[in-house]
Amino acid sequence: MKLIRYILTLLLPFFGLIAPLYGQMVSQGDTLYGNEWISYDQEYLKIRVADDGIYRITAEQLIDAGAPLSQIDASDFRLYWLGKERMIHCNKEEGTLTPGDYLEFFGSKNRSQVDRFLFSDPDNQMLNPEYGLTTDTSTYYLTWSNVGNGLRFEAISNVLDGPLPPKKTWYLHQEKIILNQQHFKPYLNTDNVRYSTYAQAEGFSSREASSHNFTILTKDASSLGPNPRLHLKMTGSSPATQVSLKWNNQEFVDLLIQGNDFTGGAELVDTIIPLSLGLSDENTFIATTSDDSDEIRFGVISLSFPRMFKFDLQSSILIQVEEAREGIYLELEDFNHGGMPPIVYDLSAGTVSNGAIADGFIKINLPSGPNSRSLAIVHPDHVLPTQTISAVDFIDLSSSDAEFLIISNQKLYDDGQGKNWVEEYANYRRSDIGGNYRTQILEIQQLIDQFTYGIDMHPLSIKNFTNYVYKNWSSAKYLFLIGKGLEYAEARLFDGSLNYLPVYGIPGSDNLLTSRTESSMPLIPVGRLAARAPAQVQLYLDKIKVMEDQITNAPQTIADRGWMKRVLHLGGGVGQSEIGVLRDKLNEMGEILEENEIQSDVFSWSIQSQDVIDFNNDETVIDLINDGLIIKTYFGHGSIFTTQFNGFEDPQFLDNKDRYSVMLSLGCYTGNLFTSENSLGEANIFSEDRGAIIYMATSGLGFLSALDVFGKNWYSLVGGEFLNHGIGEINQRVLSDFDAVGTVGIKTLMQQLILHGDPAFRLSRLDGPDYTIDFESVSFDPPIINSIQDSFSIAFDFYNLGSKQNDSIQIDFFHELPSKNKVLLSSQKIKSTTFKQAINVVLPLLNGFDLRGINTLLVELNPDRSIDEFPEGSAYNNNSLMGSTGTIGIKIPIVNNGVSPVFPPNYSIWSEEKLELISSTADPLAVDQSYIIQIDTTMHFNSSVLQETTINQRGGLIKWSPAIVLDPMRVYYWRVSPDSSSQQTYLWSGSSFTYIPESPDGWCQSHYFQFLDGQSDGLVLNVDRRFSYQQNYNEIRILNARARGEQVTQFFYDGRQ
Repeated sequence: MKLIRYILTLLLPFFGLIAPLYGQMVSQGDTLYGNEWISYDQEYLKIRVADDGIYRITAEQLIDAGAPLSQIDASDFRLYWLGKERMIHCNKEEGTLTPGDYLEFFGSKNRSQVDRFLFSDPDNQMLNPEYGLTTDTSTYYLTWSNVGNGLRFEAISNVLDGPLPPKKTWYLHQEKIILNQQHFKPYLNTDNVRYSTYAQAEGFSSREASSHNFTILTKDASSLGPNPRLHLKMTGSSPATQVSLKWNNQEFVDLLIQGNDFTGGAELVDTIIPLSLGLSDENTFIATTSDDSDEIRFGVISLSFPRMFKFDLQSSILIQVEEAREGIYLELEDFNHGGMPPIVYDLSAGTVSNGAIADGFIKINLPSGPNSRSLAIVHPDHVLPTQTISAVDFIDLSSSDAEFLIISNQKLYDDGQGKNWVEEYANYRRSDIGGNYRTQILEIQQLIDQFTYGIDMHPLSIKNFTNYVYKNWSSAKYLFLIGKGLEYAEARLFDGSLNYLPVYGIPGSDNLLTSRTESSMPLIPVGRLAARAPAQVQLYLDKIKVMEDQITNAPQTIADRGWMKRVLHLGGGVGQSEIGVLRDKLNEMGEILEENEIQSDVFSWSIQSQDVIDFNNDETVIDLINDGLIIKTYFGHGSIFTTQFNGFEDPQFLDNKDRYSVMLSLGCYTGNLFTSENSLGEANIFSEDRGAIIYMATSGLGFLSALDVFGKNWYSLVGGEFLNHGIGEINQRVLSDFDAVGTVGIKTLMQQLILHGDPAFRLSRLDGPDYTIDFESVSFDPPIINSIQDSFSIAFDFYNLGSKQNDSIQIDFFHELPSKNKVLLSSQKIKSTTFKQAINVVLPLLNGFDLRGINTLLVELNPDRSIDEFPEGSAYNNNSLMGSTGTIGIKIPIVNNGVSPVFPPNYSIWSEEKLELISSTADPLAVDQSYIIQIDTTMHFNSSVLQETTINQRGGLIKWSPAIVLDPMRVYYWRVSPDSSSQQTYLWSGSSFTYIPESPDGWCQSHYFQFLDGQSDGLVLNVDRRFSYQQNYNEIRILNARARGEQVTQFFYDGRQ
């Protein structure tokens, strides 16, 4: 960027602005929205101004812009800038303008006139108030009204033939160097954390260096008048920076730039230094730090000094004359008049006159008036032309019944084939399936013109509008920003072509963009679609339609609805301690979702030792994602482009068509949509047929404890009080609950949490429970049931596809005989506690019935419909055990040739040398059959100790004394089965015992395979056959520092202070 130098600048007061509350415009005690000056029944033209000077609007330009000049009297014109009427000069006082006529006005470029409202203390915080944060261009609005007369410069005569005031020999000149090579915003601490609010010493500046050398011109300086004064706005890189200042190689002052331990940089220095050293035409100003490791940067360097009225053949000048209350007489030298008397605008007194050419000077006599005068003097042919004049149609936004608001940019309105996908999105939201919202679209330029006086891409355009809507509208529920935005530094310094909608602060914040003053809670639930092209709006609309149709209308089956309860947790971290803490935090979050009304099915995957997981190493997780997840939450380290779970998060590796997740990324920077790069959030939202439907993350750094608190509260709401609510409403509630919390971690997260996607999207439409059975999960124990057994077990999973309810559910079990008669086997009440619940029920086997033929087990959930299920009308259709073909019930595998171990009992102690194994057939009257018996020291029955026998006999007890030498203190496994030649496979039934010689009768469970049959609490049986305690991790964080001279010590345990 080039260094901008002004020979002279003119600072016009912005009607007494003060800004006690940043992010809200306050003037003279009144809160302004920016549109108070507009009369909506009038027509307006807008004129863009990028430099200071006198501008001319010709009648021809007005005609081309559509002004009905034949109906407008010259006295009816009015000009507005920054919400106030400004003076204009017309070459005729009355009558209509015709070709050759014109209007003239003084135009000021944009500096910080509106930016200052972003700062809590702008005069003491802005590093470079001379360089606008978003643009150099101001907008002036021209209108006309026949009620009264507009403000006019008073035409006066330049009277030189009478008594004249004493001739002025100097005017107060300001030589300014305005630096904008870089953007600067200090950090809060050494962790490089920043709030998104506008901070002390924030703005554009020089590059950071330990030494700076500037050339300051002071040609034609006068020896009269006040001493020169050097005005510096600067800052440093450390809390205490010593700076030596030299003027023309003479040291004249030392500065100490102070700060505190938490600024990550020094304070803003805004100082005026009297300069007693002499001036030459070119002066060298050098600033050097005492320590080369300390660096400084400058925003503005300004030297004010008295200067003679010599102007080096300039044809347009702006000067400031002091001590002018009794009138002014000037003689200008070397002004380029070209033989034409220049026009003299006294901007302070509101007069216009013509200078006189005499004796080689331009002579000017101005009457008494303000003591300090700002004068614009210009050659008549060098008045600045207005480059563009265009009509603006102000929409009266004082009231609306709109519920769903869209703010977008007209660049996204035409896809090149005549299709406006922003309008199509609004139409969808107006439809029944889209929510039947009253919807309104507003183009961003309308808000810029109304709420920030035409300052392009200023964040207050949306912030002021949102506050205005909150005050005046009654029904606004959601605000959807459709358009990419860039942080203002990138848009200003580099390519701003992708800056379709404003962004608040750095790191970028949409919450502060739509909140009141410094609050982080959006007044209207907000989300953003960072679309760069109309095709991306279309793509996202297609995704939304598919998802909302499924959530509303998908069949009430596990295949179609089960994935909508499925949640995946991905835990990152570096080092075993942090990995363990993040895993535990995610587990705690998972318990919230599993136990509240949404009753999610939570799967967890934690990083192990690698910094980044290679997705190819575990296709199981990929399959899970591709099969569909309603929520995918990542907790770990991240960047704009990636997380530690590279392949699980990058949509290019996924294939989850029509089953798009709400992605919650709890890591650093993963939500930053506000750069020109394509972020991970954008990739997931704008990938066709894959990726996410919502992507939520922070645009800045994330603190573990704050991310944990947010995630748990968000989970509590999404499956609790805010079940079935829009994502934006849930976010708004969380932000509201923590808005007053002042800790750095919470505050930054609340400001910088970004919702990429539609805030009205609901991830559930659960009005009540809906129970069904997973047919594929049904199993029997034993797998083949013997007809003479008195009972058998059935295990299956039953699901609640709806929301949680606390009553127990009745389950009826019927045995349908081959004769088609149905017999009730059992009716049980079971409490439904989770989305997927494993049921294992022991049922009696009917005695006295002829079971030859096909036997069917029928299972019915909620048979008496005592529990209301939803959706109404169809929820009860899936309550029966039913196969994929629609067949009711499942066949019972009943045979009559089973056999099972009897003695020694399972887990018993055997103390005798001679061993006898006794089994019993299911049918004591069974015909001759072969039975296989095996004994070994492993449950796999594959060691060298293995012995086996085959016994052929009728039903009853089957005895075998194996020729085996038993080893003391060893566990033996044995099993028995009918010979497989009589059936499709072996029907093994097994047992185990421990040989302890001379031991009394008892029980012993001491071997690996025996322990596998049991359950443990707090213990883990590892593959190396060793027990270990289950590891739990707790986070202890100690903050010890000095802040503002006081010792600060804070302790945190698992995020709680």
